[in-house]
Amino acid sequence: SLSTKEKLTAPVFYTAQDSMVFTKGNLGYLYGDADVKYGDLGIKGEQITMNLDSNLISSTFGLDSVGKEFGFPVFTQGGTEYEMKKVRYNFDTGKAFISNVITQQGEGNIVANTAKKNADNSFYMVNAKYTTCDLHDHPHFYLNLSKAKVRPEKDVVTGPAWLVVADVPLFPIVLPFAFFPFTETYSSGIIMPSYGDEMERGFYLQNGGYYFAINDYVDLALTGEIYTKGTWGLSARSNYRKRYKFSGSVNGSYLNTVIGDKGLKDLNIPGAYSVSKDFRINWTHSQDPKANMYRTFSASV
Repeated sequence: SLSTKEKLTAPVFYTAQDSMVFTKGNLGYLYGDADVKYGDLGIKGEQITMNLDSNLISSTFGLDSVGKEFGFPVFTQGGTEYEMKKVRYNFDTGKAFISNVITQQGEGNIVANTAKKNADNSFYMVNAKYTTCDLHDHPHFYLNLSKAKVRPEKDVVTGPAWLVVADVPLFPIVLPFAFFPFTETYSSGIIMPSYGDEMERGFYLQNGGYYFAINDYVDLALTGEIYTKGTWGLSARSNYRKRYKFSGSVNGSYLNTVIGDKGLKDLNIPGAYSVSKDFRINWTHSQDPKANMYRTFSASV
């Protein structure tokens, strides 16, 4: 471990394949799979520089013989992991400046060009993306966040945000702000869509929308789906429950299905192009047996 000043509350431990350390000046230069630990904080990277006189540590990636980047820094704290290209962290203040960060929050990933870590472990991010697509480096779709505050494992609050699909911004779909909760308790927030591709209807986004945690007894989810060949739909689902009394749900949906290419409409080829509309509503209700042990009621319409 490297000797520490009074401001540091724990020893600094480090490992690396190759390292040059000047303990007299409290300087450390680590190269090759470097790893530094300080309390519950960990920083890994191909190159790490430490200056304990100023309580600073920085990490960056390396370049191989053909100029390919490798050994990206990984920052961990409080059980949350962040991958990035560069980080500069202050041991004393707990603040950091980060470039090109990726972190998983909830069911999605947040990718940001620039981020600042605060002493309370929250992050301010600029020009960020939130996506549930597996290809977080170049996602098929994402919400572009002009700016965002991230509280790890809790929530994300953003400024103006808009949906981007296949690198095309859908500017008519702009949110003045957005809120993504990641806690296990009920709270209102955006529902990120799932994605896929169908031969007949094209690339799609499904089940995206907003969840309203109205109170402890009633909630509401408004979701939609859209396909590149014209199909679209809207859905609403509300659950209600009165403990020891009753529970139920109301579901409504509208689906406008387009099959085939609209350019084939005038050729009168059977099955080449069709449009259908479907509207459904369903209500289920059941009485809790504890409400009346002699009478029960349940219905599904």
